[in-house]
Order: sequence, then structure tokens, then C-alpha cells
Amino acid sequence: MQRKSYYILIFVPAFLYLYQESHMLKQDRTIIHVEVKDTHEHFYFGSAAAMFEDSRVKNLLGIAYQTFRKRRISENNPYENEDVIVRKGSLNTILHDSSLADLL
Repeated sequence: MQRKSYYILIFVPAFLYLYQESHMLKQDRTIIHVEVKDTHEHFYFGSAAAMFEDSRVKNLLGIAYQTFRKRRISENNPYENEDVIVRKGSLNTILHDSSLADLL
């Protein structure tokens, strides 16, 4: 009986560590950050397509959606015109898995 509980004491922490590493990993999500130069307003979007759905931002960009996509903006290569600066970044999140509680 003691040997069985010894294995449980070793196995459970190792299992939880491996489970956490594989199921609660950080997930990066793309964020498009638009800064309006005149008003210093900031807008955040989950995609370039969502950004072009906002008429305020679309009018300030002054280019078509397909043209914007061809620009290949990144963290180090923002899009800028006389009205706005558009930066691409990432939002770090952690995946939460409720099934971990079921195992305990």
C-alpha cells in the first residue's frame, strides 16, 4: 500500500506539469492598433478586415483593403499616412482548460 501512494506522489505532480504545459499554453492573437495622429485616439481590432468595417478608420486610411493587405505590416513595419499610424502586434493570452478540475 505504501508503494502505491509513493507512485501517486511522484506521478501526479509530473502529470500536472505536463498537462499544464500542453493545455494551458500561451496563445498569441493578432491585434491591429490604429492611432489617429490629430486626436490621439486609439482603436484596436482583431484583424485587418475588422478594421475596414469601421467607417471612421476606413476613411482615415485612404487605401483599399486589398492594397493594405499587400503592404504586409508588422511590428517593425507599420503603415503610416498623414492621418493614422497602423501597427500590428500580438495579445498574449492563456488557454484555460476546465477539464483539469475534472481530473483532480
